[in-house]
Amino acid sequence: MKKIKILFIDDEEILASKIKQILEFEDFEVQYESSGISALEYLNNNVTDLIICDIMMPEMDGFQFYEAFQTLDNKNIPFIFLSANYKLDEFRNRTNLESEDFLTKPISRTDILKAIEKRLDTVK
Repeated sequence: MKKIKILFIDDEEILASKIKQILEFEDFEVQYESSGISALEYLNNNVTDLIICDIMMPEMDGFQFYEAFQTLDNKNIPFIFLSANYKLDEFRNRTNLESEDFLTKPISRTDILKAIEKRLDTVK
């Protein structure tokens, strides 16, 4: 069975390392990128099944990454936003991204796995 590939983008390396460990333990293949810019470069040459992206990052925030990602050929990839500074209602008020998922940090293993399952089920 083919492993599901997840692109995980977050500038907080300690948190990213922990989430990457959780996902790899659950048998996902995880590509970690520390910025939206490096993630776009990765997507130019690679495919992924799902993207998890922090909102608050230097150089290119998660919203800017999402907009740039939408111009690529593979824009139908399920997307999950992460943030420590936004609440769900603030996120919904700022965006028109009803179809994308949103999780707040700190994030539990259960919450991230449920969000991944939900997003992957929407593309089946």
